[in-house]
Amino acid sequence: MGTLLKQTERDYALLSKDTVTQFLSSYRLDQTDENTLKAIELLEYERRTNFMINNGDRWDEQMAGFGKILIEIKDAISEGSE
Repeated sequence: MGTLLKQTERDYALLSKDTVTQFLSSYRLDQTDENTLKAIELLEYERRTNFMINNGDRWDEQMAGFGKILIEIKDAISEGSE
């Protein structure tokens, strides 16, 4: 649960020219303007999808952490009222 109080530095995963070039060569596509723009579009879509997945994972961790804190508070109140 490292994100509850100790958030890791964000990874912006910016696209680079090398990433686009590798993408095109992995599919054996020519580096035409059209192919390059389409590759950038697809890689950007993948990047945004990964951000959403990572955000969901962090949200789940945060909610689990808050849930544990609430349970501890409930237990402390219960013990104090006995």
